[in-house]
Order: sequence, then C-alpha cells, then structure tokens
Amino acid sequence: MRDEHLFASLDDARRRVLDNVRIVGTEKVGLADALGRVLRQRVVSDIDYPRADLSSMDGYCLDSRDASGASTSKPLTLPVRGVSTPGAEPPRLEPETCVLITTGAPLAAGADTVIKYEDVMENREGAEVASITLSRPVPPGECVRKRGEVTRKGSTVLEPGKLINPQVLGILASFAGEPYEVSRRPLAGVLATGDELMPPGRDPAPLAIRDSNSPTLAGMLEDAGCRVLRAGRTEDTETRIVRELEACADCDIVMISGGVSGGRFDFVPAALERLGARIVFRGVRMRPGKPVLFAIGGDTFYFGLPGNPVSVVVSFHMLFRPAILAMLGRPDCMPVSVRATAAGVFVRKPPYMSFAPAVLASDLTVRPVRYLGSGDIVSLAEANALVCVPEDVDEIGAGGAAEAYPLGWFKGGGDE
Repeated sequence: MRDEHLFASLDDARRRVLDNVRIVGTEKVGLADALGRVLRQRVVSDIDYPRADLSSMDGYCLDSRDASGASTSKPLTLPVRGVSTPGAEPPRLEPETCVLITTGAPLAAGADTVIKYEDVMENREGAEVASITLSRPVPPGECVRKRGEVTRKGSTVLEPGKLINPQVLGILASFAGEPYEVSRRPLAGVLATGDELMPPGRDPAPLAIRDSNSPTLAGMLEDAGCRVLRAGRTEDTETRIVRELEACADCDIVMISGGVSGGRFDFVPAALERLGARIVFRGVRMRPGKPVLFAIGGDTFYFGLPGNPVSVVVSFHMLFRPAILAMLGRPDCMPVSVRATAAGVFVRKPPYMSFAPAVLASDLTVRPVRYLGSGDIVSLAEANALVCVPEDVDEIGAGGAAEAYPLGWFKGGGDE
C-alpha cells in the first residue's frame, strides 16, 4: 500500500462503493417473519383510521349543546342511558341524556363530545350510575379522536425502503394484508486470511492467534440484514485464497479480512484478479482502516478489510455497512453521527483522519475508552460509538465538540 495514488478519501471511497452496488431482488414474507426486513412495497391504508369517532378517555358521551348552560352555580344533571364499548355498535343518544363510554369506544349516534368520569359527580342507584352532574360546559370534540384523523382510506402510510422494526410491524398489521414484499437478504461470505489464525475456542499454539474477525464480521453482516452462507479462514497463499473465494461464488458479498495491503504476503488483490474481478480502489485515507479494498467480480462485491480487529469494525461501519443498506433498498444508508461533547481527549493519528472507540452517553457526552491501537480488541467491548478526529485537527480536547458515530448495534442511533 505504498502507491499514494491508490488512496481515496472516505467520502470518495464510500461514493464509489455506493455508485457500484445494486439493489437486491425481493421476496414475500408473512408478518411473523417481517421483523428486521426492508419493505419494498408502498403500503396504502384500506380503511379510515380511526374507523369512527372514538373516545380517548373513560367517561360519558353527550351532545355538547345539552351541557352549554352547566356551571358551578347551576349544575346540570343528565340521566345515563346505555353503554358504548370498543368494537360494539353504540346506542343512539336520547335527548338530554348521556351514554357511559370506555376508552376506544365509538361515540353514541347524536353525541359529539366526551367528559371524563373524573370531571363529573356520579349519582348511583345501587351498583349502577343512574345519572351524572356536570359543573361546566363541555365543548364539542373534547376527548374525541375523529374518524380518519390519523389516516384516510387510500392514503400511503409506509413507503418502500422502510426498515420493519416493531413499530412498523404494528402498522403493517393495521393497514396491509399478508404477505409483504421485502428485500431479499443479501447472501454473504466471510474469509479471514492469515497463517497465524486458528479456530476460536481451541488452545492456541505458540504465537498463533484465535480468529476473531470471522465471527465479528458474520455478526455485523447479520446485524446489517445479510444471511451469512460461509465463514472461514485460510492460509496466506494465492492459490488457497482463490479456492476459498471460488467457494463463495453464490454470494452477493464477500468480506475478506487481512491480506489486502501491499506487503509480500498480501495475496488478496492478486487472487481477485485471477478470478477476473475488477478492483475499484485500494486504500482509504483514515486510521484505523487504511488498507481496504473494493472489487467487483460478476455478480459479487468483494470488500477487503485490514486484519486488525478495530480496523475491521471501523472499516465495516464507516464504509461497507452503508453499501449493504443501499443494496437492501434503504434510503437512510449513510452512517449516523451526533454532535457530542468530549469528556476526554481524542488524538488524531497523522497523517489521516482518525476514528477512536468511545462511549456515547444519553446526555450526548462522549468519552474515550482505553485504546492501545487497532489490534486492541478489548477496547471494543465497552465502546458503543466511534469518534472522528478530522484530518485538519490534531486533537479534540475535553469539552470540545466531537462527531460521534453510534455503532450499528447501539440502539440509540438512527432507527435501529
């Protein structure tokens, strides 16, 4: 990675990736399988919502004209005639009476307002309320949810590209019938390169390293909406890398960690070229994560990342996760950042822009975690955000303004 003309800015690299990826196809799923998917249809309401004038409180519905003269000095008593409950046909309001009504129930025919039961005196005959006494007028529409005030029949309630979260599930259940058209989950492969790697869980041989990148990448891919078909590791030889990449021929995406730089044992670029892939760019002006790669071969997109674990997370989140969201048809694919106040010092590692693991709090303060560099995998355990130190800034001091990017699994950021 010594050829400076290969380096792209982060913005330019991300633009080139987004310009080249394509939106995946669609499939139909039922409501039980829709959570976490991306909607690809326009959802139009088949009903007025609410479907009738409804009460927003427990109380009594009446004709507001009957209560126009009520006051503390001249209270008004109205007999209670009937009950209205949700889902049942309401009774008709008799003149100068009221109807007991519960929250969500339709107003009795002839009623135009509701008074809460706390605002009246209930006059009982045995266990039943026979009449109520009012000490004030009740304006029309009080405590009433009007028919169609949320949406009218024929109105669009959801646009394509919406992530189906629990709230959206409720909207689908209210306004659309199964099945639902959603983006197909991109098929992904993961390949970690390195002679030193061994499977997780085994006692490491002297100087060997347990493979942490494969499960990290598989988890981030699943979190972004992919289905991981294959995840493994291989030695640093061009022939073995080619063989493993060929095994991922059915994948839409292949994530490769390690072997993408310009060293003597970095064989991924040559392996991709042997497969006929076109390398779009190599290298991004950021740290960690400078030695990245983006290539296209047939219907497969290859995302190459550095081998150090923090570099993997930074590169994926800032550069490649947006590409996956774009492939799913999400318009909100760019990383979300928030303006936070630094609760510590963030130092740039020259000569490029830097990202550091950090903890973003609910009061929008952000503090650095103990971080020893891109190989410090333990620093990721506490971090829920990345703080960017721009290329033209040497450091962000305590109390300074910091741009913090919540990580994909930090539920306080974006709509995830």
